[in-house]
Amino acid sequence: MAIGVVLEFPGGDAEVQERIGSAVREQLGDKSGPEGSLFHAAGPARSGNWCMVEIWESPEALERWRQGGLMEAFQRAGVPLQAPTHMSMFDVSELNIAAT
Repeated sequence: MAIGVVLEFPGGDAEVQERIGSAVREQLGDKSGPEGSLFHAAGPARSGNWCMVEIWESPEALERWRQGGLMEAFQRAGVPLQAPTHMSMFDVSELNIAAT
């Protein structure tokens, strides 16, 4: 079953997000995202933190990325890995993504 994750990090911003995103794209080459990733969105939260919402094919796919590629991407970007101030996980029963 697909799983959703909502994360908030203190002190994040668009520049840090772009550095990490660039490192992920460099790491993955032609792939559009990590294996098992269905959706990723990030931006400033009203709390002042940096918020990310992700949808993954399964909890196992998320864990593989967290234990493998994510660590490498942070190292490539020169960004210290930090624990989120908030993390919420949920089972995804419906996913609709409008065409842009």
